[in-house]
Amino acid sequence: MELKKLLSKFQVLHNIMEVKGILPKECHLNSISKKISALRAEVKDYLVAKWLAVPKPSLWGKDNDLTEWWSINDFEILSAWKHF
Repeated sequence: MELKKLLSKFQVLHNIMEVKGILPKECHLNSISKKISALRAEVKDYLVAKWLAVPKPSLWGKDNDLTEWWSINDFEILSAWKHF
């Protein structure tokens, strides 16, 4: 449900002719990050005991900059990725 909100409610930067960039709402990104971090902490000991890798937390872009605008094509790729 959080991913659906993240990928359906965002800010749009545009001129009259075209969309220049889009940015998800920070509250949705923060909410998902907190939940993923909590799940990671919950399973960390189990994964280590089984010699499995502990996944890194998700980042927004390269630097986890929540103010970074993405092009519409980048955002569509992210949206498509969630369906796999």
